[in-house]
Amino acid sequence: MLAYVALAITMVKSIIAKHDQSYANVTGTSATTFPTDIGFGGEQVSGGAPFNAMVDYIGSDHEDVVEMRWLPKNEAQDNATWQDLWFNLGEFAPYHPAKQLFPEMLKYSSVPKHCNIKQVHVIHRHGAKYPDKGHKSGPGNFAKKIREQRENGSLDVSGDLSFLQHWEYKLGQKILTHQGSEEMFKSGVKHYYDYAQLLEKYNKKPVFRTSSHSRVLDSARYFGLGFFGWDASERYHLEVLTEEDYQNNTLAPKNACRNADNDDFMFDNYLSSQWQNIYLEAPRKRLQNNIRSLTLTNTDVYNMMTACPYLTSGIGFSQFCNLFTKEEWENFEYDQDLQTVGKHGFQNPTARAQGIPYVQDLVSRLQKRKFQGPVTAQNMTLEQSGTYTPLDQPLYIDFSHHSVISGIMTALNLTQFKERMDPKNPDPHRKYRTSHVTPLAMRMAWEVMDCSDQGNSETFVRLKLNDVVYPLDESNGCEKRKDGLCKLESYTEFLDKHAYKASKFDLACFGRNGTDFNITGPVTDGTVPDDAIL
Repeated sequence: MLAYVALAITMVKSIIAKHDQSYANVTGTSATTFPTDIGFGGEQVSGGAPFNAMVDYIGSDHEDVVEMRWLPKNEAQDNATWQDLWFNLGEFAPYHPAKQLFPEMLKYSSVPKHCNIKQVHVIHRHGAKYPDKGHKSGPGNFAKKIREQRENGSLDVSGDLSFLQHWEYKLGQKILTHQGSEEMFKSGVKHYYDYAQLLEKYNKKPVFRTSSHSRVLDSARYFGLGFFGWDASERYHLEVLTEEDYQNNTLAPKNACRNADNDDFMFDNYLSSQWQNIYLEAPRKRLQNNIRSLTLTNTDVYNMMTACPYLTSGIGFSQFCNLFTKEEWENFEYDQDLQTVGKHGFQNPTARAQGIPYVQDLVSRLQKRKFQGPVTAQNMTLEQSGTYTPLDQPLYIDFSHHSVISGIMTALNLTQFKERMDPKNPDPHRKYRTSHVTPLAMRMAWEVMDCSDQGNSETFVRLKLNDVVYPLDESNGCEKRKDGLCKLESYTEFLDKHAYKASKFDLACFGRNGTDFNITGPVTDGTVPDDAIL
């Protein structure tokens, strides 16, 4: 029998916690309503200050705040464009509309003439950030090797890697970069132009939610400035949910799902390592010719590739960007795809369970009713509060992580992205590409609209992924239509009936591998397969 106790209150004592933690000053327990400086911001390390006026290598065009005109190596030979680089960066890709995902839906972008939007629900990823691990891994680890060789006088580089002779690593850790703040401010401005009229007749301050990690919280703040202006704090409430071990948080659900961090179920490295052994070999051999003092590993080369987006966002440019060919960047994209689906998507057995808390909240909001359970990762102190969980808002906006949103997509049963990925043989025609699905500052928006045609009136919903209509169909409880519209009642009834059940939340989050089920590799449906249950 599975032992599961819903973590439903603000103060939590987990069955696997080593000690109690006090949360007296956080949202829902603080003497201040809607506190924003609640702590629990995660690791935060500031980066060095850029000075690009002194290091403008290719001549700034003064249009973008960071240098994104680098082209892949051998661009003329491969007929490569800047998009072959910047739109193949996986989760590190800059925000762009997902036009390449669903080109058939572009002609349905406009709201049908007989329809009027009356409500919108948005889930938004944070903007560009610094790396997570400092010098322990990633580009910081490669930088450490170079710095040590430079300091002891052994560094020997030439050709494409000559710049390493004077390269200094100045990136911070985990926090939002200035480019990230710009992305979020611009998104706030765009959402203002798209949806501001919805709030004109709403006589209360809307409540937007965010998780407490600094890059997410600051993303929400910059978005608010873009949407509301300099007096944003007077015009809306920002509800900050504690992101910390053993805390319930709809926008950071892994802390209420024990198996979410279980190595037995993280198949990102399992999938990615197989592909890296194939695609990184050629660039490793080529670059090895330009650095004689260090024996490069595949990990070094991968870290050099991630240095392109991280340095671009952190200091404004990166000479690592044009070290790799168009094909190598396409291979890097597939690496990111494998990592995402193996850790947060359909090939991970806890993906639906991690996405279901938000889906449950979404259904409650769409149905304008209080959340009734079953409790998964909801903070019930806040869920049952009319102050923190209003049911009548015309515009809801939440801010979270790409890992969480990938789980939400899985729990929503977005089967367009369900294709199984072979770690040794990428399908060039696959639909799922992380750079188009969850780029930096990505967003999903559910537009609820009343439609009247020939005297008949019905309420529909449509889902927009990165500003492009997603084709909802029978797998979402909808009648298949060319325009992607779905009857609201059909959509919510389907999710209400199937989403939680399909997640197998208790089993996926708290079951034990080898006792309750037997999982030895990637799955196909984002949860524990029926034939794996013991």
